[in-house]
Amino acid sequence: MEERLIPLNAVLDLATPNGTSRAVFAGAGYEVAGLEVPCVTRVGTVVIDVVLAHPTTGHLIACEAKSGANVEEDQARRYRALEARTVVSGAFVTLRERVEPTLDVLYIALAASADRIALGLNQAGASFAVLAIHPDKLVLESSICASIKVKNLFSTPIPLVAPPSRHIPFDHDSSLDEIQPYVAAALVANLARRVPMVSTRALAEQAAPHYPLYGTKAQRRVRRLVGEASERIASADPDTFEYHPAAGNHDSFVKLLRTPEDNDPRGRTQAYQKLGRARQRRRAPQVPGQLSLLDELEEADKVGRNAIGDDDETGGTP
Repeated sequence: MEERLIPLNAVLDLATPNGTSRAVFAGAGYEVAGLEVPCVTRVGTVVIDVVLAHPTTGHLIACEAKSGANVEEDQARRYRALEARTVVSGAFVTLRERVEPTLDVLYIALAASADRIALGLNQAGASFAVLAIHPDKLVLESSICASIKVKNLFSTPIPLVAPPSRHIPFDHDSSLDEIQPYVAAALVANLARRVPMVSTRALAEQAAPHYPLYGTKAQRRVRRLVGEASERIASADPDTFEYHPAAGNHDSFVKLLRTPEDNDPRGRTQAYQKLGRARQRRRAPQVPGQLSLLDELEEADKVGRNAIGDDDETGGTP
């Protein structure tokens, strides 16, 4: 996972039950309402990294995940001018009760940068709370401007038993080299199901599970990058994939010509292993979960061979 995505994934970890961290947001009733949500303020538009919403109390938390140590003063001023009602409409939040929404702004940063982030916010006249990510805990710092709701969530440090989960392995700012392995994994999964073709939008949803929560602009950028990665994969393996760009009323899509086992007379497992080795040569890092797919295919072959052997021993049809 790219280091710049650690703060973002830390927030999602806290909002996801059964994650690696104690999910204080989820436990308190907060839900992820949107990612990369643009909201208009009186001093300009601010794009919120993560919007958390409590559908009963109407409390919102606008999270800004900082990968570096510098604060953009204009951005901080826009956050300061942000209104709760604007976030409700911008993220299409559904409130279950007729309550006046309230808002907290929370900056999330690696511990090494937290002090500089807090200093930069003070200089911008926006003294928001900062959630610092330490190697072994999460600590709410510079919390003087935080509401009692946020302070109560982090009244004690949140222990970290492991790094944040990889909820978002890549985003709209990632390079093609970062994105391609996940697109390839999605294509292989479709091959295993013998899907004849798959749209770029569907690939984006499969490779990036949080895709539906992104704002429209971010979704377009993700689709474009997934399309470029798909085209690159198809160019490298034209016997298996055929990329079709968007044309007229049709979105771009990938046609799955033949599965590797159709192309390789040696059988199912060897064919997928060959595809995996070819992808590894083009892109060194392993795709999370990809080896498990190959293992499942190999295990299926073993079961099949064992079943045939059992029939032979009992006089069954070979």
